[in-house]
Amino acid sequence: MVIQYNRGHTGNNTIFIENDKDYAKERKKYRNRLARIAEFVEGDVYTLNACITRFGMVYGGISYQITGFKDLTSRKGGTIGNDWKYPKKISPKNQKKIQEILKKVEKEMLSAGYRGMLGVDFIITPKQRIYLIEINARQPASTPMHTKLMLNEEFIPLQAFHFAEFLFKEDIGFIRFLNRYFHKGLADTNISRYIEEQNKLATIPIDASQIFIRNTKKKKQEIIENIDQGIYMLHGNRFIKTGEGYNIQDIIPGEYLVLATKIGQLVSPDHEVTRIQTLDGVINKSGDLKKNTKRVLEKINKKIKMTT
Repeated sequence: MVIQYNRGHTGNNTIFIENDKDYAKERKKYRNRLARIAEFVEGDVYTLNACITRFGMVYGGISYQITGFKDLTSRKGGTIGNDWKYPKKISPKNQKKIQEILKKVEKEMLSAGYRGMLGVDFIITPKQRIYLIEINARQPASTPMHTKLMLNEEFIPLQAFHFAEFLFKEDIGFIRFLNRYFHKGLADTNISRYIEEQNKLATIPIDASQIFIRNTKKKKQEIIENIDQGIYMLHGNRFIKTGEGYNIQDIIPGEYLVLATKIGQLVSPDHEVTRIQTLDGVINKSGDLKKNTKRVLEKINKKIKMTT
């Protein structure tokens, strides 16, 4: 079974229970803590960002949720990145089922009075069954990169819909705000149709990924040494810095953007030490890290030194 506590991030409060002894130990440890208990289901885990607005739900960017690689996180359920290319393996039949699930999520969230951004997580099993895991009623952690990817594709990013929903009481203000920055010619007569069309296009897989190296220790660690932040390329057995950059829009296919935590900073357990972004997938068809990804991570890990 799986226990998920009511507070946490990036999977750090998702506990996998193997037997009665594990359950008894966990129950004794957190006797009065609110949690959800569910059956463990094997499969590929995906996440999708969305935003509930007065005009309906806007969504996009299905990504494979990279989880549990032991050299990058200390937890089996710890999330360490997103691969927006990997969902190419989702069949058209399952894409339709996902859209049906999202319609139900939209209906429930609207009826509850919810507005703003959220993340929807689900599993596709080897037998192609789809399970909704959870709805994270907050801005998803992948929002910064996903926003830039949506801008690259000339979509209105979900964050813009989020801001418009809370900034403007009147519909005309909402629409003018989006037109001012994105020039889509929206009006109260066509905005719902625009959202429907963007939703269809924005779920097409994107050649992009990000992966995090986290503090796998049980205590805070101080960054003593780290790789230089910037743009890199993998040349044979060498990982070479080729320029400065801070944004996924600064790189081209074949390059890696490395975002490094500053030297001297304290990093809590399971928190980010270094982030790598690229305009390609990092997960192979079997769900493992690609060879080049492993080599890049190996090169970066050799540059990182931490101490308690």
